[in-house]
Amino acid sequence: MNRTAIKALPAAVVATLGMYASQGALALEPNNLELGPVYFTPTLGLEEFYTDNLWLTDVDEKDTWATVLTPRIQAWMQYGPSEYSLSFEAEDSTYHSSGDDDYTDYTTKLDIHQEFTAKNVVNLYAEYYDGHERRGTGYIEGDLSLVTFPGEPGTLLAAYRSGLFPMPVGRRRVGWWSPDPRGVLPLDGLRASRSLRRSCTRFEVRVDT
Repeated sequence: MNRTAIKALPAAVVATLGMYASQGALALEPNNLELGPVYFTPTLGLEEFYTDNLWLTDVDEKDTWATVLTPRIQAWMQYGPSEYSLSFEAEDSTYHSSGDDDYTDYTTKLDIHQEFTAKNVVNLYAEYYDGHERRGTGYIEGDLSLVTFPGEPGTLLAAYRSGLFPMPVGRRRVGWWSPDPRGVLPLDGLRASRSLRRSCTRFEVRVDT
């Protein structure tokens, strides 16, 4: 896949702009907004790129220009040696020749460094991501046939028996996928370690032949 990108990252919403090019770059630190003991750092990312194979397939390749906007806000404060940070980021992507592949992803992060004493320190990190699965990342590669979502259980079962499974393509389409090659676990040569055998006691596996 050939991908050419023009980037402008980051750009402070309030006062500071930073522009990036492929060869030369001008980068300025974003300004912080202060509200009592809490500081806010807003940034805005912009990326424009071209791809000649959006769907990462060997046939029916799709080329398009795309625009990605990434607004981000971080709230943070420092209390003595302790630090606290909370950030929210959205990534909004628009494919100019393939609107069904447009997406908006959201990421929220919490980072806490709490020092009670020099020897008693608590570090806490949490992240919540609500996003899409990009085509061609290994989970949805293979032959694709776009269909209306099959609601009948019999249709789904027959597809699974034939090595096919449905998965969304963009926001309004569903495709039948049959990865080639696909991963196979040879059970006759599988050697279970002691930790794996211990873990298996907590699970029950049923096979309907």
